[in-house]
Amino acid sequence: MITRTQLILFALLLVSCGDHGPSISDNQQSDFSPALEVHFPPPNAHFSGASIDVQGRYLDAGNDLAKIEIGAGGRPVTATLDPVTQTWRAVDIPIIPMGVSIPITAFLTSSSSGEITKKQVGLLDSNAFLVRATGIAFDQLKSRALVTDFRLGALVSVDIANGDRTLVTKQPTEGGQSFQSLTAIKLDPTSNNLYLLDPSLSALIEINLFTGQSNTLSSPEIGTGPVLSNPRGFDIDLLSSQALVTDSKINGLFSVSLDDGGRSIIFDKTSPDGSLLPSPQGVAIDRNRNKALIADNQRHALLELDLTTFELNVISDIDTGSGASLISPRDVHLDALNNRVILLDTAQAAIMAIDLATGDRQVLSHQSVGVGPGFKSPAAMSVDLLGQQAFIADNGLSALLQVDLEKGARQFSSRVAVGSGDRVDSPFGIFIDPVQLHLLVADHGLDAIISIDSQTGDRSIISDENTGSGSSLFDPVRMTYGSTNKYIYLVYTQFDLSGVMRVDPTTGERTVIADGSTGTGQFIFTPLDIEFDTNSKGLIVLDAHTRRLLEINPVSLQRTILSDDSHGLGDPLVRPLAFEFDHLNNLIYVLDIFQNAIIIIDKSTGDRSPMPPHQGESPRLFEAIDMAMDRDRNQLLLTMSNPPRLVALSLSDGKLKMVSGAGKGEGPQFDSLSGIDIDPTRNIATVVDQGLDSVFVVDLESGDRVILSK
Repeated sequence: MITRTQLILFALLLVSCGDHGPSISDNQQSDFSPALEVHFPPPNAHFSGASIDVQGRYLDAGNDLAKIEIGAGGRPVTATLDPVTQTWRAVDIPIIPMGVSIPITAFLTSSSSGEITKKQVGLLDSNAFLVRATGIAFDQLKSRALVTDFRLGALVSVDIANGDRTLVTKQPTEGGQSFQSLTAIKLDPTSNNLYLLDPSLSALIEINLFTGQSNTLSSPEIGTGPVLSNPRGFDIDLLSSQALVTDSKINGLFSVSLDDGGRSIIFDKTSPDGSLLPSPQGVAIDRNRNKALIADNQRHALLELDLTTFELNVISDIDTGSGASLISPRDVHLDALNNRVILLDTAQAAIMAIDLATGDRQVLSHQSVGVGPGFKSPAAMSVDLLGQQAFIADNGLSALLQVDLEKGARQFSSRVAVGSGDRVDSPFGIFIDPVQLHLLVADHGLDAIISIDSQTGDRSIISDENTGSGSSLFDPVRMTYGSTNKYIYLVYTQFDLSGVMRVDPTTGERTVIADGSTGTGQFIFTPLDIEFDTNSKGLIVLDAHTRRLLEINPVSLQRTILSDDSHGLGDPLVRPLAFEFDHLNNLIYVLDIFQNAIIIIDKSTGDRSPMPPHQGESPRLFEAIDMAMDRDRNQLLLTMSNPPRLVALSLSDGKLKMVSGAGKGEGPQFDSLSGIDIDPTRNIATVVDQGLDSVFVVDLESGDRVILSK
């Protein structure tokens, strides 16, 4: 059997023994040095995948460039050159990681001398990306945390010492059942076996961490008895060779045999005390007392089930014990040495301890207890064997935190970050600043406009409550750039504070130019989109509440109706969400998710007509979130939900095709897409992912995607 190490050595041998020979030069002293631009991927981005397309532009003033080859750890791939546009593309470059950073190297060959110039043109971060952590187990022997990720359907290992993240397994070994939605996880340190719960498969799975061998212990096909319906948490008792699994569908507890996978219900809603357990979550087995300790979300309580009599009693709730109340208790850990339970309350973003004798509750770590970064959206917890430290997977921070349970102090063990600077928090709209060539992002969570360097992913706030003076900024949605006056114009929507604002990108100064008391003309209720018309020098604004398009004169602040129920012919808009303006043809393309259509509006007349779908097919535009016009290809690019993906809608025949997403293109998977903009000169799209608080860059030809900033 060929090992992974042998494969890597073989790949390196191919590189060294290819036609590059001894003429490769790393210095730039030679006359042969054509300029090379890389348009995709950006030079410092996150990527996860087996191969990637790399493309860009070259300038060969001496007409001496014979060949461009691109490598990413393996044998270089020869690029296709277009001498007319002076663009190049290397397709499906194999990724062979030699660590968490993968250099992208270009080899340029001279046609006259055969000399080869070597240049590093990028660096890919291949650290495994935590998307939706659901479970965590601390492996004290190897000083690592093992994290299950629901979105990835994978197990990720996090090195506590350096924070590096690696994919342990995406799928089980041959013969095992494919993962779908891993959640809870337990580690047996004596056997080095890992136990995983997959609710989508109704399965309990075992993985041996020494061999990597996986084994489905119990599923609908393995073991007898009632099938797990909605399993939430579990614990393992190796002495009795059983697992106890909480299930919120039966409001109770399963016993699952580790020997044959047989399942039996030991407590449910039909039991004498069944009403006491409406929403069981985490569970821990107290072997000394032969009891199961169960957290219940709906009861906001910790309960114990006697495993001999099956009597259920409350240990701690609002009426039992003192201290801060439980709200949403989840993971449960028994600290037998101190006769207490340590649990994670996700709603309060807190780690709490409960005295098993009195039910008294103590907050061990919280925003107000202990120093260090505060939890944002903690999802899972593991505690070391001595009960001295906890490890928290926080999806809001995209991080793993280590917590001192005595002092409550918190520190990052590993954090998913691409680029430096202020982290985005619920971003939505995005557009490319044509002057600075930076990306500007409207951020709901920060109530800010953030500038992102298109090469490094570094972030800086250009306007918020602490940057720039003027009107307060609430819930910015989308933006545009006034090419004649260099201002940013944005729409913001928050109850009765909706309007249009002008922002100076240099100073961050904010000025409202349209709201209930500013400007003249029709009132604006819910502005959702805005674009600058370079022909009329006006601002086109979509008001979702009144279902109309208006134009605002940025100087006089006069508002004029372009199209609504009373202006223009054709069926009225119903639920418009976004629009794109075709400057050349004076047409406005409006996304109406209720009509599942793109409505074309003549700006001069206000007339409306739906764009016919391709051969009568439904384009499912009710799943669209935002769109951008790709004029070079005569199409609209749309971000879609359920599943998250990027699609293209042809303006000539209405045909819809996938551009990037699951099954199309390599790279980290999207989670919850929102805004989009296009850079046609680089053949890329920039896409905002609200679920990941990230900005993706997508190659429009291959669909490959990288995370530029997070």
